[in-house]
Amino acid sequence: MKSVILYIEQYARKARSSQAMGPGHWRAASASQAVATGFRPLAASRFLPGMGEGGGFPAATEAVAECFPVRERSTTMGIINAGTAVSAVAAPPLIAIVIATLNWRWVFALSGAAGLLWTLWWLRAYFTMPPRAWAALPADGFRSG
Repeated sequence: MKSVILYIEQYARKARSSQAMGPGHWRAASASQAVATGFRPLAASRFLPGMGEGGGFPAATEAVAECFPVRERSTTMGIINAGTAVSAVAAPPLIAIVIATLNWRWVFALSGAAGLLWTLWWLRAYFTMPPRAWAALPADGFRSG
């Protein structure tokens, strides 16, 4: 049993796994708030995202270090950090629209679904590309062919 725990800890330390596990857990836990039926389930659903949220930025930093040349890393991290600010500005009106047209549960269902789709993309894109391969992408970020 101890060897299994050590293996899991080693695997969880790698950016590729933590980038999928932490935010993936956060998104699934956030989506669970849509189906909460009372105070206790809702309280548990509100608590669970915090358990997966902490790994996001360290894993993103490691992914940037693996995939971008040194001269582009600060710009890339700036874009990541700007994304959090943009989402904090964009989210409230979008949430209001969803609540006005559907109901509050859909806010969690839609954001969780979008996040899980992103996690699936991340798993496909990041795990199939060897480290440093992204650094070889052209300036527009897309490979031809």
